[in-house]
Amino acid sequence: MSWHYGIILALLAHLAATVLAPYWGLIAATSFSRDIIRLTGPIFGLLAAFGLVILIVRRVENDKAKAVTSRADWMMLILFLVQVGLGLTITLFYRWGSAWYPYTASPWLFSLVTLKPAASICPSTAAANQAHFLNAFLLIAIIPFTRLVHLFTIRSRISAALSSCHLEPENIL
Repeated sequence: MSWHYGIILALLAHLAATVLAPYWGLIAATSFSRDIIRLTGPIFGLLAAFGLVILIVRRVENDKAKAVTSRADWMMLILFLVQVGLGLTITLFYRWGSAWYPYTASPWLFSLVTLKPAASICPSTAAANQAHFLNAFLLIAIIPFTRLVHLFTIRSRISAALSSCHLEPENIL
């Protein structure tokens, strides 16, 4: 569970920093708020790393878990390990992310969402940041071939379960 909590909290922190980028000057105006921001990265990252190691050990030692883990799932776990490692490297060695993230990563992510990629932003970031960005794309690309695809199939499973009970999903959901 620490993997789930750690990665969800880290993703929410990334999302908050991206969405709130225009207000970041106000949010990080006091030393107390900057200290809180600087503490959350390592805490969430270490929680995710600890949980990921437990998850990998379980997949290796538990015969049932090992049997249902495909090569793509192993690749996904390796990519997650690299991603969390890069995130921890950035948060521990490229300090003051709260100062540069809203002005580099956030505009770049917005440019991707609006389908107008601003590639000129990326070369100004550290190599670890660029590797973190690239690895995120690799993670997204491999999802359809792994067990993580279940994140996107909940609606169809609910519909199948309801139809087996002779209920119409449109009338319930």
